[in-house]
Amino acid sequence: TIDVASSSRHTVKPWSSGKTTIAPLVADLSDAGFPLIGGRLDVPIDRAMPAIVYGAGAHLISLYMRPAQGTAAPHLVKIDGFSVLAWRQNGFAFTAVSDADGAELGKFQQAFSVKAATMP
Repeated sequence: TIDVASSSRHTVKPWSSGKTTIAPLVADLSDAGFPLIGGRLDVPIDRAMPAIVYGAGAHLISLYMRPAQGTAAPHLVKIDGFSVLAWRQNGFAFTAVSDADGAELGKFQQAFSVKAATMP
């Protein structure tokens, strides 16, 4: 599901304000083939977390983020048919989840990381 459907990062990012303690990084990746679809809130354990949703052809990618120290190279695992890619940069731990294959998720991560490195 998507709580806020928009291809504008200027709509998706402020939508999470007041709903979560995390100000998510929302990048426009349409030029890399990953258009912004929107966002939603998920509660995986005990607190609301933004999920930014991107398109990947016929697939969706849900990008979760939480504050974290340091950097870590991407690590890919498969869980119940889903590709799950985790990495750290810019003060966040990111987890991208999709039914797209791992190679496609790797391309997404590379495109996102390049954009995120230049975001305030």
